[in-house]
Amino acid sequence: MGTASRPQSRPIMGDMTENNHADALLAASQATNRATIVNHAKCADVYKSECKRFCDWVRAQPELHTNSEPYLTQTNINHYFTRVVVKRKGVRNTIRRIVSALQWHVNKREFVDAPFNIESKAVLEALEVQKHENAKSGGTGRPGTDPHWGLKDIIPESEKAKLMRYIYANRNDWGAASVNFTWGMNGAVRGHSNRKLKFADLNLSYGFGPVREGRQAKALLLVLRKGEIHKDRHDTDKQVACWRHRDYVQCSVFATAMYVLWSVNATNPEFSHRNKNERATWWDIPLIDWEAYSEASNSTREIFKATGVNSCKVTHHRTSALQYAGFEGLTPPQVNTMTNHLVEKQFSAYGSEAEKMVS
Repeated sequence: MGTASRPQSRPIMGDMTENNHADALLAASQATNRATIVNHAKCADVYKSECKRFCDWVRAQPELHTNSEPYLTQTNINHYFTRVVVKRKGVRNTIRRIVSALQWHVNKREFVDAPFNIESKAVLEALEVQKHENAKSGGTGRPGTDPHWGLKDIIPESEKAKLMRYIYANRNDWGAASVNFTWGMNGAVRGHSNRKLKFADLNLSYGFGPVREGRQAKALLLVLRKGEIHKDRHDTDKQVACWRHRDYVQCSVFATAMYVLWSVNATNPEFSHRNKNERATWWDIPLIDWEAYSEASNSTREIFKATGVNSCKVTHHRTSALQYAGFEGLTPPQVNTMTNHLVEKQFSAYGSEAEKMVS
């Protein structure tokens, strides 16, 4: 019997060993693939700070955290929102960043057992409580700061020129910063849209200029593609026009042309476009090389700090542009023809504080 059992046991053990080895290889491969995805996933600074704030709080609660479990559990998150977030000051978008930050880390980082949706019933109820408590207190998240902080205003021409001169003289990434500032302040283009634009979205039009014929008949337009690329969802492609500025330092056309020349020199793209069945590679060169909001925000804060210029919105330069348009007497429909921003949103978010024409 002992002799007869040997040939049966050996292949069974061999199969188990091979299966275990295959499972180990598959697990290692999956771990490597996930680690690669995680390492290439860029985390915004605000997401990092919110997750650190959450982990620090959990660490200080001995009844919640033990070394045998990760910080990001549904139980810990529920307690955090019901005890801490309900007392936070800030508008809805500010508080929603806490949800987005923790959800991002749940999805992208490996210190959770498995990804899950953090918006439990307790979290949603805490968000509603926070909204009502925030409204009662006046809604300011910075009670010790300047009481005029965040109020809308217009940046004077001299201040705009100061910003641009600093960018051209001191920034290594002056191209992206100059395009972002000038198109935001002159064409009221979203920073989010600026970062989505490619070379193929540039259109030099003959006829949209201030005169009918000649060199001044040309105008530079940016194409806002339809679909979900931009925050303002359009069913068709739209265009945003910009004429030359009397001061070249503040000119969007000058900034764009200089950045295109710099980018072409740096990338040396192939312009032949041999295969007409495929997109030309140079079409997808980004007009601004920032990929994340945090990169634009950090750059803009540095520029504002160095020049001493203040603005109600750090990166939303179109807020100042729309204020200026209203102050000069343009109606919302007229502003819409230049910016393609929805008219109803201008009233809710960008209405001018001091209209020139008041009836």
